[in-house]
This record gives sequence, structure tokens and C-alpha cells, in this order.
Amino acid sequence: MTEPKPKQCIVDPRRGLMYIKWQNDHESLIPLSTVRQLCPCIECQQQREAAATGDSLRVLPASMATPSIEPIAVEPQGNYALLIRWSDGHATGIYTWGYLRAMCPCSSCQGRPPA
Repeated sequence: MTEPKPKQCIVDPRRGLMYIKWQNDHESLIPLSTVRQLCPCIECQQQREAAATGDSLRVLPASMATPSIEPIAVEPQGNYALLIRWSDGHATGIYTWGYLRAMCPCSSCQGRPPA
């Protein structure tokens, strides 16, 4: 399967959304809080895994769930990904287009019948 490619990507901190129009004309509206919570960097992955296994010594920081955290910069990484710098100082996650496409909350992307 080929990596999905965007036609357009707009990050709107005021509305708290990332809008992506894909080459197949599908449109994704992804909450920025979801994008931050699912940061793909190794540190965030380890924190999510520790929380899922009940490791009480490793708790997700509140900053990963705070909707007031906003992207302060969005930088393309070649033609395959975005680097997002967040207002909490976090800037190590590289979000591939495929990873962002998998975040699309619509019913067809999540395998649910339309409401």
C-alpha cells in the first residue's frame, strides 16, 4: 500500500483542528489534542505503553491531555511527514502522512458504519 499524500493541510489552533484534504479527495478533521496525545516520538510511545500496562511509576504527563496546548510551528519533513512544535516545548515527533491519515476520526476511516 502506498503512503497517502495530502493535497492541502491547514492547522487551525483557534478551532483546535488539523484539516487535511487527501489526493483521493477524502477530508480529515483531526482534533489537535488527538494529534498531541498520539505523538509518535519514542518518549511519548513509552509513556502511553506504560500507562496501558498499569505501570504506576510512569504516568502520562497532564500536558499530553491538555487542550490548551497548541502547535507553534508546523514544518514539512521532505514530502513524507510533518514536524510539529508544541507550546509545551515538545518537538520531537515526526508525523508521517500515513500516521495522520490513520488518525482520521470519520466513520469510514475507523471502520464504523456512517451515523
